[in-house]
Amino acid sequence: MKEISITVQGYSSLDYCVNLSGRFKSNSTTLISNRLVHQWPRLGGSPIWVSKGLRDPSLKINILSWIGTDSESDRYLNLIKKEGVDHKGIEKIPEMRMPISMMIYEQDGTSSCLYDPGGTDYPLLSNVQLEQLKRSDWLCLTVGPWNNTKKSFQSIKEETKLALVFKGDEKAFPINEIGGMIERCSLIFCNAYEQEHLGIPKKHKIRQDQILVVTQAGLGAKMYIGDEEKFIKNQPLKISDSTGAGDFFAGTLIKEYIKSNSSHEERLYSAFKQTTNMLETREIQR
Repeated sequence: MKEISITVQGYSSLDYCVNLSGRFKSNSTTLISNRLVHQWPRLGGSPIWVSKGLRDPSLKINILSWIGTDSESDRYLNLIKKEGVDHKGIEKIPEMRMPISMMIYEQDGTSSCLYDPGGTDYPLLSNVQLEQLKRSDWLCLTVGPWNNTKKSFQSIKEETKLALVFKGDEKAFPINEIGGMIERCSLIFCNAYEQEHLGIPKKHKIRQDQILVVTQAGLGAKMYIGDEEKFIKNQPLKISDSTGAGDFFAGTLIKEYIKSNSSHEERLYSAFKQTTNMLETREIQR
């Protein structure tokens, strides 16, 4: 079987994830009850979580992203090299710090995120990154700098398949400019809240050869194919760290569509199962 090349593009970060012992309040100290990762900090950003879901011997996974030249960026690269993905498309930007994300989980299950983007504007795609895009059989776009996102889906070959893991971020996906990207996509992922920003199917109709998957906060997912709508239930999990779950799920489902000829429902069930296994394993390891 021919090795299939898939590029996953978007912001990268190092993540620090914690559980709190009580409510986080201003002008006070709240104890951390648990640091949620055996790897501190942990690889973060949508591209690595999508890549973890995609992992398969028949897939060549390439990450296209941007980091800095500080010691934290070196740490990120050392960690990414252990993941079995091609990292030649990760550009080091001299004026940039390694982006950092702090995920804070409260006792009631709510969470907050603090994000340091690294302190610089992102450069245009490099020649190395553009060549990587031209060699790709699939491109998966995640949240990232819009000018580069737009350039990427405009640069890929006509036969290259495009998947979108959408986030309701106006800077990353300007609502008045995303129509061409949506039209080019074969697979689109978002959650119920993000579907309104995306404007599907109200503003942008779904073709018969296009699939929209809308996750429902761990309860399952709606799948739209043309005028058809399906809802597939999933057993909700009680976990303390859901970071990356939606991106990992998207990666597993993209993999199912690349590799499997089974029904839409069977592919969804398989993606749910793989995501559940990842989350349960991580819960044990914490």
